[in-house]
Amino acid sequence: MQFGRKAGKIEPSRSGGGDWPRGLRAGETRVRFLAEIPDWQEYWEHYDPTVNFFPCTGDKKTCPGCTSSIERTAKATKRYLAPVLDPHTGRVWGLKMATDLANRLSLRADRNNGTVTNRDYTLIRTGSGLETEYDVEQEEKVAIDLGVYEGSFDLQDMLASQFAAAWPDFDIENPNGAKAQEQPEPRKRAPRKQAQPAQSAQEAEVDKGPGIREQIQESARKAQAERERVEQSDDPPSEAAPEPESGEPEQPSTKKEQSQQAQIPQDQGAQSQGDEEMVELTEEDLRKMPRTELIKLARRADLGITLTMSREQIVDLFLEQFAV
Repeated sequence: MQFGRKAGKIEPSRSGGGDWPRGLRAGETRVRFLAEIPDWQEYWEHYDPTVNFFPCTGDKKTCPGCTSSIERTAKATKRYLAPVLDPHTGRVWGLKMATDLANRLSLRADRNNGTVTNRDYTLIRTGSGLETEYDVEQEEKVAIDLGVYEGSFDLQDMLASQFAAAWPDFDIENPNGAKAQEQPEPRKRAPRKQAQPAQSAQEAEVDKGPGIREQIQESARKAQAERERVEQSDDPPSEAAPEPESGEPEQPSTKKEQSQQAQIPQDQGAQSQGDEEMVELTEEDLRKMPRTELIKLARRADLGITLTMSREQIVDLFLEQFAV
């Protein structure tokens, strides 16, 4: 398997150990490039917190970087690898460069008849992370015999060595098989709980302590029995003596409240022959009546109400229509 490809011509970016590829250190680094830009290696690189940097195989289905569950590892960054000579020690090593630095060297090559090997360059790196910046200074032109270093470097071998160190059990010749063997067994998960329907306000209240459920159920049974008794009774609902909502204490009636009465048509079952029996209710009676009973009474009286109206609004509508 081959990592990356020959760099060829570097297209300007739109956005601004041993034999392994090494990045540029902070500060100034003087190097002599031993290969022209078209012979550099262009490749993609992953980072894993466990194995550090390693080259992408180029196969998104089997590459351990592309298939990683770690978001940072799954992402890859374009890099350029070039053989360089340390003019102070005479050592040859592989320089890994970001696109920004490679672009700057490409511009220098354009100004020097398309070559970067006829002089030394001082590469400058400042900042770190997203704030990293690069600059390039070219030194005086001094020719050297590059043939002396021929065969002393293999960019593809550098990348292969780095990958093998990161993933020693990965079979490059049979990546599909290696991937299947290397894939760990899925972690056993606890049985998934069945989705429960959303709790109502009353059901949520039930979970707060023992005995609450029975109290709510008993209250609901009493309310239902009271509604059935009122519906089956021949008496008007207002005479059922309903309890005030929200635990409001009954207020003694005043002369002003007693003076405001509403004559409400009674249910048809209690009508006398040929005449409609009228029921007189005071404002106090209406305001003590539960909202559900007010709605029933309003419908019997053919009042145009909606279910979104409050109890007070319904009472006011009664008083406007039937006040005497």
